[in-house]
Amino acid sequence: MPIPTGEQLQLIRLTEANLLGCLFLEGAAGNQDAIKEVYKIVKPEDFFGYTIDDRHKRIYEAMLKSSATDYITVATTMHENGTLLIDKTHYNDLSYMVSIVADVIGLDYEHYARQVAANAQEFLSGKQRGLKFKGGI
Repeated sequence: MPIPTGEQLQLIRLTEANLLGCLFLEGAAGNQDAIKEVYKIVKPEDFFGYTIDDRHKRIYEAMLKSSATDYITVATTMHENGTLLIDKTHYNDLSYMVSIVADVIGLDYEHYARQVAANAQEFLSGKQRGLKFKGGI
């Protein structure tokens, strides 16, 4: 499997964040079918483990367990599961979830789900899925 470059990792991160942001917006609009459709394409292990404490994977896993996919419900699920990181730095999960909603650049969650899955297929073997990438981003 090829190793993604720093630029590729940045695009992967943005794609994952945009997918999660889309799912938050769909959840806030009452569309709980979006997460079901995305799960047909993307599994938690398809997220690269380069974010702080596997943030994207943790958020996605909480979305799958939540009764709704708006960020308040997902944050509550993360808190109940002990996976929500809250501190006074910019790595705070709550602040991050708000920021990815604000930064959504496209609303086609199925498109971004296919991109996340394609990135995982290209760069992660079954054993590498969830591999932590240190630095470069």
